[in-house]
Amino acid sequence: AALSRDLGGALRADVDPINATNFHTENLFGLFVAQGLEDPSKNVGYLLQGGLGMPDREYYLSADPDMVKTRDAYKAYIAALLKQAGTTDAEAKAKAVFDLELQIARAHASVIDSQNIHKANNPWPVADFGKQAPGIDWPAFLDAAGLSGQRTLVAWQPEATRKLSALVASQPLQAWKDYLRFHAINHSASLLPKAYADLRFGFYGTQLTGATQQRDRWKRALSATDGALGDAIGQRVECEALGVGGDRGARRQRQRQRETRSKRTLVAGVAKARGVT
Repeated sequence: AALSRDLGGALRADVDPINATNFHTENLFGLFVAQGLEDPSKNVGYLLQGGLGMPDREYYLSADPDMVKTRDAYKAYIAALLKQAGTTDAEAKAKAVFDLELQIARAHASVIDSQNIHKANNPWPVADFGKQAPGIDWPAFLDAAGLSGQRTLVAWQPEATRKLSALVASQPLQAWKDYLRFHAINHSASLLPKAYADLRFGFYGTQLTGATQQRDRWKRALSATDGALGDAIGQRVECEALGVGGDRGARRQRQRQRETRSKRTLVAGVAKARGVT
């Protein structure tokens, strides 16, 4: 139950298979909330496969020489990051992490199948998750994820959901602990001291994208803030600069003030007119 709770506590609404075709999350599952495919009048939660540190399963399974080279670089990166964090026996634990991710990749649906929305509409009653996908302690997982009150969730890749759940029960607990430790560090590496950020950039920047120079830290901080708070900041600016959106109470107060000024102007105008006549 403790492992399931840790995995559920990491769940985030960090995927968007419909609007942005974003299927990737480092967490074992990703969550997407949108209109139901059967009943657009209601929003539903979609559960998607996840758990990989590289973009998709082909990076783990393909025999292409470039993919093999990338895999080797990723293995070295896992070990280096764990070592930087003071992990004992980092090389062995890095191997355990990669081997677990390899099992996760084998459980994944392909990118093409994942993009087929006709295969995605698989609503499961929350009460049936234990039967549909045994392995995870689903009540503990969903409670930690804040989803225990939901009646139904849609399994976007049902077979992958079953296989990933089974891995939680079948793979060694220590491997899962090492996996969670690595991904917790990896997720925040760009925010940590320079040594961590440089290691992350070396793999995700240089190895995966060919970038040769990391942006200045302040620029990365600005981008992260904009990405996380862009809409919220925009709404605030709109409220203050244009007088729309924002606090309804404040809008009502401004409206009352305008009405009061209008009444005063009207009274003054009438009095002035009477004085003239």
